Amino acid sequence: GTNTLALLACGNVTISGVIMACASGRTGGPGGWNGGLLEQDGSGPGFGHLATGENASPFYAPGGGGGGFGGTGGSGGNSDGTGTTVRNGGAGGVVCGLPELTPLIGGSGGGGGGSYWSGNGQGGGGGGAVQIVAGGTLTIQPGGGVNVCGAGGGAETSNRWTGGGGGGSGGGILLEAVTVAVGG
Repeated sequence: GTNTLALLACGNVTISGVIMACASGRTGGPGGWNGGLLEQDGSGPGFGHLATGENASPFYAPGGGGGGFGGTGGSGGNSDGTGTTVRNGGAGGVVCGLPELTPLIGGSGGGGGGSYWSGNGQGGGGGGAVQIVAGGTLTIQPGGGVNVCGAGGGAETSNRWTGGGGGGSGGGILLEAVTVAVGG
């Protein structure tokens, strides 16, 4: 994704609240990638794969795969509406990025669910990417923190035989300082 969140200070930094850089629905957080629409792959280097169900008999709509980042994304659920035909869920995304978070990237989007008709099974967006640099001490007080959560995949709510979307992966948090102190 683009537009990661970077906070840079020459001196000390204290975080007493929670910095939120989460995904919302299929939209990735700052630096994260979007989830896929129905029967579309998510986006990002560890994107979750689509699930297919187009023109299939009703009840054959599998789920989209989850986005990958520090680990492999989960596979979408299979669909077996009548016991005779199995449609496989979308594959989970691959591990991507480096432990050092260079370059700084956010999470990848989940794949869209399979659909017989239309519906709400879009993939969840990937969590954002946050870098905090302090020239002195970086202190995270009790109750403070940084949250870069990915969004859950969309669920079917319209009775249109749609598989759920895969969840977006969480994002990346990079803390750099002479000393990092975490309270609580």
